[in-house]
Amino acid sequence: MPKPLSARDSLKTDAGRFPLREMASTRFQKRETIPKAFRKFVRKNLLPLLSRVIESGYKPEDKRELAIQILHNLVVAGLMETTIADSRNQSKKGIEFRVKIWDAIIVAGLANCCLGSEISEKDTRYLATDKLLQPFRTWKVCDIVHTHNERSIEMGTHPSWEDLILLESKQGKTTKLLSFPRNELEETLFVDLECKRLISMLTLLKITEETLDAINTENQKHIWEGFRYLKGIDGVVRKRACPIHVALKQIHSERPFRYARNYTYDLWSAQSCSQKERSLIRIDGEKSTEYDFSGFQVRLLYNLNKLQIDGDAYRPEVVFPSVYEDAEEDRELVKAVRHLVKFATTICFNTKSRKIAERTIRGKLTSPKDGDKFGQREREVLNSFLEDEGVEVHELIRRIEKAHPKIAGFFFQEIAATLQSLDGSLMKWILRTVVAKNRKPALGIHDGVLCKESDGEFVRKQMEIHYKDRFGFEPVIKKVF
Repeated sequence: MPKPLSARDSLKTDAGRFPLREMASTRFQKRETIPKAFRKFVRKNLLPLLSRVIESGYKPEDKRELAIQILHNLVVAGLMETTIADSRNQSKKGIEFRVKIWDAIIVAGLANCCLGSEISEKDTRYLATDKLLQPFRTWKVCDIVHTHNERSIEMGTHPSWEDLILLESKQGKTTKLLSFPRNELEETLFVDLECKRLISMLTLLKITEETLDAINTENQKHIWEGFRYLKGIDGVVRKRACPIHVALKQIHSERPFRYARNYTYDLWSAQSCSQKERSLIRIDGEKSTEYDFSGFQVRLLYNLNKLQIDGDAYRPEVVFPSVYEDAEEDRELVKAVRHLVKFATTICFNTKSRKIAERTIRGKLTSPKDGDKFGQREREVLNSFLEDEGVEVHELIRRIEKAHPKIAGFFFQEIAATLQSLDGSLMKWILRTVVAKNRKPALGIHDGVLCKESDGEFVRKQMEIHYKDRFGFEPVIKKVF
């Protein structure tokens, strides 16, 4: 009988066979919200395969929990043909236990890996095997990832990642939860445009919890099927059926009602799908459609100041008139220039200073690691165009200010923190009407709505009604697909 491979030998063997570095990856992360059904299955069926490592030595319960966390990471990522990246540098706190459990999982045939190099700071990549994934392929989304969120504002409980509304604070790469200042919010009154009455900010949060809960409950009664374009272990990109979830949370940043938007979350988030992938989503077996507010932040800022703006709210034809003189001649350039003007305008809304805005825009145009906003070909087109035009980033910003003289005073004031909270509030009320009241499944995509194709016209009308009722102007709504 052949001698079983040691963990290290198994690692060496698998490293050469599987080009895992070519696949999408996500970092290992501990989750507080692993569903009970998943935990129960793992404890009964998978932990016994790892008992030699888990039960030996001290703190066996800590090792059981760590094994559940690792297996959960593998399953969630593996069902999307995505690898888990993790360090094997045992000089770092908490890594030693993880390495031993990773090795045991590989020996048990539940994962393959490609070893990284601590010298080159490359993490090891792990991919779930079919042996691990097969039992979960037919499970409901809610039994693998957490989709039921709690009303912490109503209950006054300590903040948890399971809450419907979160107040987050980011320090470097670490995100922590803060408690909402309940007394301060109770004393802060304002006239709510939807409720048409004077209420406290705390009351508004409670209403928001109730609304999001109703939206999530109704949406999860329907069947959502997702597809993504993913690179497989053979290096080929294919359209693949993937689980998605649509449960919403409202997340506030640093302080209440700053950047307060509604998000789906985690690796299976429907909002994380590209536009092309969203167009493939099926709801109860029916094709989906998506509508969004065109030029939302710019148009809203004009409207809040009792100003009307017609045409393209970003005014790229004013910023770069030469491009639009021959618009029919070079459609690729027209599209790229509009994308640049839109992005640069948004940055001017989001930043505290002109200097930060310039640095951010320049980074996205020139630095490969920051090139996610623009594709390689688009960056090449834009950089060549800007060089030919003799336009530096500071001149681009000056032109944008000149194109919007009536709102330029709001640039570099982080006004987007308020504008995004307003679009989060608007989407909440639109979805309440569409989903909670009329029982039509739909998902907010920030300033847009994805729904069944047959519900598209109803959704578009509700978007128009709610916007005009709140802000007093007719919105521009476009059909995305």
